[in-house]
Amino acid sequence: MFRALTNWILAFLGMVRELEKQRDLVTKLEQRVQNLEESLHLLIEEVRHIREMAVVERENLLLKVERMVSKALPASRKKRRGKAR
Repeated sequence: MFRALTNWILAFLGMVRELEKQRDLVTKLEQRVQNLEESLHLLIEEVRHIREMAVVERENLLLKVERMVSKALPASRKKRRGKAR
């Protein structure tokens, strides 16, 4: 009877130790998840910023092309009119 009680107490203490290890592991995993969430949030913000910058860059390039085309068109029309007369 005493031996069974001793075995039961040792088993219980072993489970308590294992439970503490599991709690520590859960705490560490929760911290890792929180760090991943923060990293993901920063990554999302960075992607959003990159997309916004890409839109601005495309708009600037489009404006540049439009200016180049508008400068080239009147010059070519003037040259054609001069040759036709």
